[in-house]
Amino acid sequence: MLKTPATPDPAELSHLISLVYEAPFLPSGWRDFTSAAAKLMQARLAMIHHMDHGDLAKSFHIAGGIDESFSQAFTPRWYDGGDDVYLQAMCDQPAGIIRLSSEIVAPDVAHQTAIHHELAVPWGLEYFLFASLGSHDGVSSVLSLGRRIEDGPFTAADIDLLAGALLPHLCRSISVHTSIMSIRQNNALLAAMIDMSPCGIVAFDAGAKPILVNENAAAIFARDNGLALRNGKIRAADSPSQALLDAALAGAIAVGLNQSAALPAPVLVARQGESLPYKVVFSPLSQRIESFDLPQRAACVAMIHDQSNGEQPDVSNDLAMAFGLSKAESRVCQALLSGKSAQEAAVALHISPNTIKTHLARIFNKTGVHSQTALLQLLTRRSQTWS
Repeated sequence: MLKTPATPDPAELSHLISLVYEAPFLPSGWRDFTSAAAKLMQARLAMIHHMDHGDLAKSFHIAGGIDESFSQAFTPRWYDGGDDVYLQAMCDQPAGIIRLSSEIVAPDVAHQTAIHHELAVPWGLEYFLFASLGSHDGVSSVLSLGRRIEDGPFTAADIDLLAGALLPHLCRSISVHTSIMSIRQNNALLAAMIDMSPCGIVAFDAGAKPILVNENAAAIFARDNGLALRNGKIRAADSPSQALLDAALAGAIAVGLNQSAALPAPVLVARQGESLPYKVVFSPLSQRIESFDLPQRAACVAMIHDQSNGEQPDVSNDLAMAFGLSKAESRVCQALLSGKSAQEAAVALHISPNTIKTHLARIFNKTGVHSQTALLQLLTRRSQTWS
């Protein structure tokens, strides 16, 4: 018999909550979440049902913890009339309501239904636990969990874990998903144009939460190499880059709210196995943004440039003229601007680490900065102007 731990592994729970907030933005998001949810809840099946009762073509049912054939068998049944007595009972429930299958329909009655014989029996599912994720404007969302007979029924401990640790996050994520789908459906041309952009685009609200992610940004986050989207926040692989991202995002929002006049500098985020970093440019949005048909809550937009798709401009001569740098010092700056660390620059330029330190000390003195991070920000701003 399966038994859900009263206190789940903190790392596993944290990972699952992270997947909850990634799910609305990433192509495989809901499948990744349901697979992890089934594992945490010691279930054979975890399934998200997102049902648009006015247009079933916009509905989806995604299952994890079970083979893909279950979803393939389940979805047509819903489209053909939705004879799932459990989902029918949960569709109009307020968000946060949790019910055991036995509380909705007596087991002996459920066993007489066609859907039980055609879906539950072939996959050996006997016990179910359902949670309403909300119902609004004809759209309902439900989480279902399933176990086999040998696993034993769901218990009060399972319900407490679902209600206390997971459900609040999942309800918020579904709300975000519904909002994003509404934005795209109400302005299909805008959504198509945003997805056609060669760079990643993320729109943030005034609380620094992402409310729109285009396809290129979703692909970048899915690779999780330098940049990712976790718990509703852009995450960098290293702490210094994370601090710069947080500061730039906050600064762009402040400018958009007329709380600051200084535009944030672009942020370079290194990635493993690539010589060129991502360049993230934050742009504040006017409070009259509704005239541009973007989400009215949007406060700023991040443009993520994948610089491996193009050549980094050579600004060595411009650097030398602007700051009086020697050719060697300019080559060090060019190497840093391309995304290399000081150690990597030393290798690429065939000089010793001590020589790199000497060059950097002289560069700091000539440019008036006091750290490599500040130098990189300065070089990024100047290279944008020159290129």
